Amino acid sequence: MNVATKPSTTGHVLVLNPMLKYTQHPDKAGNLCPIIWDLREEPVLSARPSSSPERNFDLVVGSDLLKDATSPPTTTLRIYCPLIPNDPIVAHNSCCLSVHDVLSAIYKAVCKRIRHSQWDALSQKERDRISTVWTERCQSSDDIQRTRENGVLGMDCLVYHVWFSGLEWVPEIQGCVLSLKRENGSPS
Repeated sequence: MNVATKPSTTGHVLVLNPMLKYTQHPDKAGNLCPIIWDLREEPVLSARPSSSPERNFDLVVGSDLLKDATSPPTTTLRIYCPLIPNDPIVAHNSCCLSVHDVLSAIYKAVCKRIRHSQWDALSQKERDRISTVWTERCQSSDDIQRTRENGVLGMDCLVYHVWFSGLEWVPEIQGCVLSLKRENGSPS
């Protein structure tokens, strides 16, 4: 069993909720995590169990989203994704971090506009790919002008790697790495 753990300051072990865990062993449908979720959509409206392969699906129920994100409970979790310039993502709840808190923090990060300095730090090849995705998002929007004015978002930086594949604890960075999966049928 691949268990993401870290020693806590009290000597306990911090374990990620199984719903959030990345695994190297895909299920029959090829999923690497118990949750299927397109990061461009709000998790509470679109996350579904991987056991539901159809697009018409049952959402992950609210009681599952309210479960603790870690055991023992924690209040903060840092999440790293090299594709999102607004790194690290910090999920925080002063009472107890839930699965919903973690997914919401990721969603907020991908909806956040990137800064000009972050854009300038990207290679020309990265900027070209992101520009293509941004243009597609603008053109498919109900309000093209407003979408353009909002600029490049973290979700554009994912290019076509938009499906949640779970989190994995990495002790060296004292945080989790966000694993993503490419959108089916996306260009190379």
